[in-house]
Amino acid sequence: INYRLIHEYGANCRFVPRNYFKACWITSDNEEQLNSFKRAKSNYIAEDKDGHLVFLAETTFLLNMAEQDYPDLVFHKTSEFMLDTKK
Repeated sequence: INYRLIHEYGANCRFVPRNYFKACWITSDNEEQLNSFKRAKSNYIAEDKDGHLVFLAETTFLLNMAEQDYPDLVFHKTSEFMLDTKK
């Protein structure tokens, strides 16, 4: 992959191995709590190809704690929730 990125696209990259338990899409009607979560977990937040927020949980415990600490956030285990938003 690294070879193709460099030679076909001229893009340098660096691979860093990471261990994640689960990736969950995050939604919320509570913007304040969502922004607080994003600040607190910035090293574990990514965006998918469509720009949706994804939380990269390293362990079951950390996912459970995030769900407990941020009750107004919805942690979607699959991307199927997006089908409802496209109607």
